Amino acid sequence: PAPTLPPEVTKSITIALPTDRTAEYNLSIEFEEEMVVNVQLTPDTATYEFTLTGTGTGVYSIYIDGELLRTETVDFNA
Repeated sequence: PAPTLPPEVTKSITIALPTDRTAEYNLSIEFEEEMVVNVQLTPDTATYEFTLTGTGTGVYSIYIDGELLRTETVDFNA
């Protein structure tokens, strides 16, 4: 029989954003080398919430105006 793949899980993630911005900026988030978020935000935006779907663990990268802010791991099993 074919192996049973674990079911995909969707997680809601909230990230803290830099508070030192003085102008609108672009927030983009890549997950498994695919862009999943690409939005313009105002400087007073403190957090941003988005969802990811996957299995096991995955890595997403957060970019501000195209520059890598940080990379984080999401655990879909937790």
